[in-house]
Amino acid sequence: MQHEILGEVKTGDCDPYAAVATIPYDSYEIQIGMVTLGDAPLEATLELAANVVRRLAELDQVAKRIATRELRDSYNNIWNEYDEQQEDGTFKTVSKPQLSESEFQEKLLLYSVTVSGDQEVEFYYDEDDMFLGHFVLVNSRNGIDLSDASANLAG
Repeated sequence: MQHEILGEVKTGDCDPYAAVATIPYDSYEIQIGMVTLGDAPLEATLELAANVVRRLAELDQVAKRIATRELRDSYNNIWNEYDEQQEDGTFKTVSKPQLSESEFQEKLLLYSVTVSGDQEVEFYYDEDDMFLGHFVLVNSRNGIDLSDASANLAG
């Protein structure tokens, strides 16, 4: 189906999503996955997804600030130093530099958004190997109001 804001929205074989749209963002494309929940019909989920896309640049910046606030200290105090196994079986300590708030935010690259029902939004970020291959997830259960959103590592 064609949507005014989301463009081509695929439905049907989109497991685990009820619908998926791919939209241009900056110089690349991101996926918007939509999950229907409870009594919220697909139309309500599409409406929330459209609201996210309309304000995506702003929401992306807010979500990055949340991730920075909640995860930067963990990176700077734990994840930036680790032991890496060498070919001969020995281990070498790797120390990456500590990051300022702006440096941390610059490493986060939004690659996907999941909208569930008419209230939940999740922003998925590539973390430029700060967390050894995990991804950063910023979750809001209040739609596009990110005032109570939280950030976690996943994957």
